[in-house]
Amino acid sequence: MGSFDDEPVSFQKMDLYIKENGVKRIGDLHREIYLSHPQRVQKERFKTILRYFVD
Repeated sequence: MGSFDDEPVSFQKMDLYIKENGVKRIGDLHREIYLSHPQRVQKERFKTILRYFVD
């Protein structure tokens, strides 16, 4: 949740989580699923699902 500009921080948190749990990321491909409409919601309240493949 938050500005799209915060995406790199979210990926850092995801990378730390998988490292701490013995999981490995597969490739650099990722998906972004936008749940909020940028013209209807304040930037701080944007909701996005970030996903990437792990093994």
